[in-house]
Amino acid sequence: MEKKTQTKNIGNGRYQLEKTLGRGGFGVTWLATDQENHQKVVIKELCPPEGEKREKEIRNFLREARMMASLHSVREIVKVLNYFEEQGNAYIVMEYLRVTSLRHYLECQEEPLSFEKARDMLLPVMNGLEQMHRKHVLHRDLTPDNLMLRENGSLCIIDFGSAREITEDDQTKTVLLKEGYAPLEQYEAHGKQKAWTDVYSLCAVLYEMITGAIPESALARRGKDTLYPPSMYGAQITSEQEKVLLKGLALDYHERYASIPELRKALLQETDEKEPQTDNKKNSGTFKIVIPLLLLTVTLSAWGIELSTERSGQKTDYAGNFDRGSVEAQEFLELIRKNAVSSETAEDGKSMIYHLPEKVIRSYGKPCNRYRLLKTKKELDAYLTQNDFSYTKTEKETECTATVSEYDLIQTDFYKKTEYQLEDFCMLTVEEDLNNGDILDFYMTCQRKAGVEPGEMASKLLLFLTDASDPEGKTVKDLTARDQELLEQGKTEGTVYMYQWEEGLLIFDESGKESLTVRILPRKSVGL
Repeated sequence: MEKKTQTKNIGNGRYQLEKTLGRGGFGVTWLATDQENHQKVVIKELCPPEGEKREKEIRNFLREARMMASLHSVREIVKVLNYFEEQGNAYIVMEYLRVTSLRHYLECQEEPLSFEKARDMLLPVMNGLEQMHRKHVLHRDLTPDNLMLRENGSLCIIDFGSAREITEDDQTKTVLLKEGYAPLEQYEAHGKQKAWTDVYSLCAVLYEMITGAIPESALARRGKDTLYPPSMYGAQITSEQEKVLLKGLALDYHERYASIPELRKALLQETDEKEPQTDNKKNSGTFKIVIPLLLLTVTLSAWGIELSTERSGQKTDYAGNFDRGSVEAQEFLELIRKNAVSSETAEDGKSMIYHLPEKVIRSYGKPCNRYRLLKTKKELDAYLTQNDFSYTKTEKETECTATVSEYDLIQTDFYKKTEYQLEDFCMLTVEEDLNNGDILDFYMTCQRKAGVEPGEMASKLLLFLTDASDPEGKTVKDLTARDQELLEQGKTEGTVYMYQWEEGLLIFDESGKESLTVRILPRKSVGL
């Protein structure tokens, strides 16, 4: 937790401790100033309780410091600048970097990464591990929590609490293992640990990056191996790439790649079986898909996080989009926990949902981080008026929630719902951001009647809400014709029809003969 605190000096007055960045076990992580070099640093402080184990704790802590200091030339590793004991506590001084964890980065993505992107992100980590192994040091605890994303987009390695030197006769030492990332030899009393141990953990991280799932625990796989190939999760991976990854996750280290250079060579090797990848996100204009209505409903139930939006040269900050552990994040977490009128456990069993008073959220002022369309409700009102639509509005419920994951990823949802009775045949339902009026979601239900073309109306609204263009009205004509064609052919039951633009989706529920239901929402909401 990052809090302002009374400053104090350590290291014979050299380092001024300014604020806490985190606490855990018997340690505190500080943001500090090196007053000799006039630079910010991060300091890990170990303050174990009195007792028999105190000296051992300090000894192990300084062993970690010496090991990290020996890797000072490895640029992929956070550098140790100093370490010392003072007044019964031990300290490690490290370089200060503006980073976010790979875990946080992955949780902010709309969908798992492609194999190529994930592999390329891990190349600097492989370089760092290779140099560590040359110096006879194993990390033994690689996870997305211990890999940090720098401002320049490159990954670096932190947390050497489980690291140790590689020796021929060394037996497994007791460490806190991370299920899914730790290979079988780390669970065994006399398991032989070498470079292949870090190979397994790195491949487990890669597996999670492209599937969104942590691999099955090595212990659980020992009896009957139930590790699903990434392709079963729909990962963007070729058969040859999948073979390489699964070899890196082999339970028996004899069947695994023996070193990081071997793994890297296999991951980078081009194959004749490379399958073409398609990227729908690059497509502008429209494409059409007929899919089961139930499937679409499930897909749309998940909403994502808007990282940033720039309109008219101004960038918007969204509630919940903070670096984990930052002052802003901790202040917002304190705000929601203090003011929540109720809370409940989310369906995943790990996240907490906090229900907040409207007054508190309006006072806070920032918009939520749900995906959004490119217009506000005020702009929609003006559009309807300018196009001579007659309508009445009824304000409905307001909802303010914040969902906090076990890793303190924050999803916020602050909206007000309004219903429009448009003419005498159409009902619009609009969800707008409570604090800035951006439209988050849009429904339209139209009665089919003579002289009314709901497809045309819906397509024009989509073009308006997403700032899209439609040269010569071709898209509007196509939508109207397709709507009529499906109705005449009776091919409407159980399907929807989806049109994609650069920024939005238009989704027709074609299951009713008497009415047509349309939903317009940001394209990112379904990961396209």
